[in-house]
Amino acid sequence: MGRQWNTIIESLGPLTGGTMSINANLGEIEALLTTIQADIADGIQSTKGTTTTGTLTAGTTNGTLFAAKANRNYLLVQCTSGTVFIDTNGTASATDDIQLTSGQGITWEGSFIPTGAIAAITSTGTARIVGIQG
Repeated sequence: MGRQWNTIIESLGPLTGGTMSINANLGEIEALLTTIQADIADGIQSTKGTTTTGTLTAGTTNGTLFAAKANRNYLLVQCTSGTVFIDTNGTASATDDIQLTSGQGITWEGSFIPTGAIAAITSTGTARIVGIQG
C-alpha cells in the first residue's frame, strides 16, 4: 500500500496554496482504496465473549447497574422510563453525569470502554435503565 500511496502523492507535484487539477488513474485509486480497506480490516481485532444483561430502577440515591469489571469490552446503557444520570466510576451525580431520558441510550465500544462500576441516580422520582456488558 505504501508504494501505491507514494506514487499517487508524488504524481501531484509540490502542493501550494490555491487550487490544483489532479489527473489520476482511477484504476490505481481503486486499487489503493481496496488495499487501505484490507489494511484497516486486518487491524480490527475481533472480540468474542458472553454478555450480561442488567436492569435497575434508579431513585434519588445511588444504584449500581453493573459492578466494576476490568475486562469489560462492550457496554450499552439505555433509559426506558424517566430521566437518569449515569456514572462510569461508581458514584452518580444528578448534576455532573451523563443524562439519559426515556428512549435514549449510550454505547461504549472500540478503543475505550469504562471498567468502573456503572451507577445511576435520578434528581426526583424513579427511572428504569437496562444495560448489556461484555
